[in-house]
Amino acid sequence: MMELRRFLLIMTLLMTGCTDSDWYKQQVAKQKQAQDPYADLPNDPPAEGRCVGWQRSLAHGAQLFDVEHCLYQLAQTDRAKAVQDARTLSQWHIVSRPGSELKTVIAALTLFPEPGSLESYLRELALLPNSPDEYSRLDTAITASDYLRELGNHYWFDAETGVYPNQHHYLMDSIVATTDLAATEFSETPPGSDASYDVPYQLEAKVNGKTYQQQARNLGDWYDLEAVLTLLNQIAVDQDSQYRFVLLPMGDQTAIVWAADADALNTLLAKQLIELSPAELSLATGKAFEQAVESQYGAVE
Repeated sequence: MMELRRFLLIMTLLMTGCTDSDWYKQQVAKQKQAQDPYADLPNDPPAEGRCVGWQRSLAHGAQLFDVEHCLYQLAQTDRAKAVQDARTLSQWHIVSRPGSELKTVIAALTLFPEPGSLESYLRELALLPNSPDEYSRLDTAITASDYLRELGNHYWFDAETGVYPNQHHYLMDSIVATTDLAATEFSETPPGSDASYDVPYQLEAKVNGKTYQQQARNLGDWYDLEAVLTLLNQIAVDQDSQYRFVLLPMGDQTAIVWAADADALNTLLAKQLIELSPAELSLATGKAFEQAVESQYGAVE
């Protein structure tokens, strides 16, 4: 029986023009392809003065920030080349990571190649009601988030409060101040000062005769932003508010809650013109910075 199987295998290899070595290589290649479908993609770095490169890395969610930074830099010196590179990158498979805005940079340059055209579009959607301040960085703005962080209806704050209890209710007051939910009354019942971290905060909101409640984790002197956004959006939906409350990406422990028009938010998401930030990102970024400082200089009292 074994001799028959070997004979049949040899005949199959001869009929297909393959040697044992060729067959083995084919099987290895198939297995490698099954384990990593992007293994055969090129991974050369971008040519000098361009941003198209690291195709395989981008498919695995790596080199995102390098390409993003490259597009920002190139757009300032040669926007036409940046647009050309963005159009090429828009055809690639790219896995995003928390904090990365590469996909939105690509979408913005591809859909709005002319300088200022995205800003005009956002103004048509009535999403930029504010005036720039003295620290404005509109001269380098590319993405929708860039414009919204400068001119949008948002509240910017440090996710680390530095106090206990955290007073989530004051934060929510500030977030809804310019919306149709400004009359909402918020309150907070904190854990006792000697309670363990397992004991949560109790958040409460009252508006139009209805009461809403939400637990918030005890994260020390950090806001539980996930709980805050959950409560605010629950109220917004139930009260038929036009607003939704989401986090815009930031690169540090600060956070920006954008009070977004619900329809406009869905439009921007559908066009991949905006990427929202996970509620935990500010906390994770801040904690990582604290650990880096402690490892280099020792614990700070």
